[in-house]
Amino acid sequence: MSPRPPRDLRRAADLAALREHRITRPGNAHMVIARELWSAFRALGFSSGRVLAGGEDAATFLGLSPGQWPGGTSGTAAVGPDHAPGRPLTVHPGWKGPEEIDLAITSMPVNDVTLRDPSNIVARRADQVALAILTVRGTRPGGLSTLLASHDLMDDPVDIARREIASMAELVGAVRLPSGAHRHQPGTDLPTDLLLFRRRHPGEPQRGANFETAPGINLDGARVTLNTYFDTRPDRMLGRATYDPTSPPPTNLTLTGNRNRFAVELHAAFEQLTAEALRNDLTMTPATQAAPSQGPRPNAVNDVDRYLSRGQRLRSGPAAYPGIGQTGWRGPSRDIDGPASGL
Repeated sequence: MSPRPPRDLRRAADLAALREHRITRPGNAHMVIARELWSAFRALGFSSGRVLAGGEDAATFLGLSPGQWPGGTSGTAAVGPDHAPGRPLTVHPGWKGPEEIDLAITSMPVNDVTLRDPSNIVARRADQVALAILTVRGTRPGGLSTLLASHDLMDDPVDIARREIASMAELVGAVRLPSGAHRHQPGTDLPTDLLLFRRRHPGEPQRGANFETAPGINLDGARVTLNTYFDTRPDRMLGRATYDPTSPPPTNLTLTGNRNRFAVELHAAFEQLTAEALRNDLTMTPATQAAPSQGPRPNAVNDVDRYLSRGQRLRSGPAAYPGIGQTGWRGPSRDIDGPASGL
């Protein structure tokens, strides 16, 4: 097993990767993803309703061009049955109550950046964990939420965050995207996960796929963690999983795919995901009239904006985020050395 590089080198690599992420557009990958997402939303029962979108390239995932985005880190729109990616849509900054959110889409900060320093990995995961919980919690019962997250959100051996999500939502399905799916630059090649959840109605039993556990497996002669969902559904990983000796666990897994077949393989994976969800009756359902409103309160969406803003500052590098310097980004409360897990 190769020794890990010194901390200064790891932090310098992180800084370079964040800069590449900032200056490199994701190309057409996000539009391809948006088409598959909206096809799945329609198949799973979304016809019209209130949609909250936030995070990196939120306009594309909502089906807009960047020029149509109102500014800020998140926006809401009333989406009708005729909406499809590429069609005009009126988006309002943030969230204006009292409407509940029927569908939420959150693209996590710097989700495809391959970070090498454990403190940076832990800090990013802290933001992604908070955003994941807030996004799912902010969706009304029976509604859908989608996350585009770094793969270690699912692969972290510590399952506290996933158990919290599982306590209120079912995992409808997930697809793991290969390294370099969004950008083809060094340092922006971390595998990412598209996660689709359905918020559970009060009193409804838990019946979705198991995604809470991430046991260790042997891969290329090394020990890595892999979420049970993907371990039992390898066809939902768009590539070959291999061990990455340059990253600390649990991010020491990479996924090599065929860039020329990305759209075809993503479409096939979403067809399988949707068919499985329909068989298991994990579809969008109307809000219950008798139950009190479970939709997001203004402070909940303000929290989403706060975490997204932190991610935007991280993405912008040292000029806009004072916590990042030539020695790297210090974590939320202290510098961490060792396995980047435990959130």
